[in-house]
Amino acid sequence: MTGTAPAEATYDACTTPCKCSKRLAKASTFYVQKFETNVRNLVKMQRDLTRLLIAATAGNVVTAQTALPPLAAAGKLIQECQEAVTSQIGAQKTGLRAFANASEKSAVLARQENTKTTLKIAAHTTAGYFRTEPFSGTPVVIDARDECGAEREDSQSIFDADQTDEKNEILEPTEYHTITVTCDSDNTNNCYSTVPQAGTGFVQYHLTTKTEDTTKKTSRWGASNGNKDVVVQGKVNITQGTKEAAQAALKTLKSAAENKACERKLDDYATVSTSPLFK
Repeated sequence: MTGTAPAEATYDACTTPCKCSKRLAKASTFYVQKFETNVRNLVKMQRDLTRLLIAATAGNVVTAQTALPPLAAAGKLIQECQEAVTSQIGAQKTGLRAFANASEKSAVLARQENTKTTLKIAAHTTAGYFRTEPFSGTPVVIDARDECGAEREDSQSIFDADQTDEKNEILEPTEYHTITVTCDSDNTNNCYSTVPQAGTGFVQYHLTTKTEDTTKKTSRWGASNGNKDVVVQGKVNITQGTKEAAQAALKTLKSAAENKACERKLDDYATVSTSPLFK
């Protein structure tokens, strides 16, 4: 069943929105498959109960005597399996929703981190203001790459339910909406005071979503020459609350999936003989 890494494989906590999104998606698949397996086993138990009832009421004495011991224990075993399935249903109602929410928000953040929008305005006239001429044919350039979709599976994106809570911890990064304003200027052409001169200088706006940029100033330019960058940014945490919700869901789903009641077989002597009803 998908979801458990080989014992010798490296397993690390996810450190990027992309890897956390993929791990959460794999965790959802893993617990859905565990639930489906238990449901199939419950259905098989119910079929086996019918067979035991038929055998216990058969005219053949030997057959009836053979069927009676497991039949006596069958009711309790089926009840325990039903309780396990019911427990998983409750855990999945909230758990899978939390996984899906956290996975989607992490995936959105991963896509936004690889999306850059650039607007460049160059001075082509000496009129003292910008008109349509300063814009190129396509003034706004958007570079959007799905690097997350192309990432190979690794130790941070696989899912293993048996790993520690620390290894399966979900990242909740702070997102920054960043605008970098670049002014290419000289002594006669300045972004904020001198009239634009034809063929020289430009103003460029670069919009990204990434980690905090501390390499550039946060105030206006203090000189009229040279290439200057100013950064304007603000925190927007679109993943807020997903870490806590995902961790709680993981614990609930893991606890519900650890119930082995549905892995027993009604027609197995060693299994049913452990039931108090068999004694």
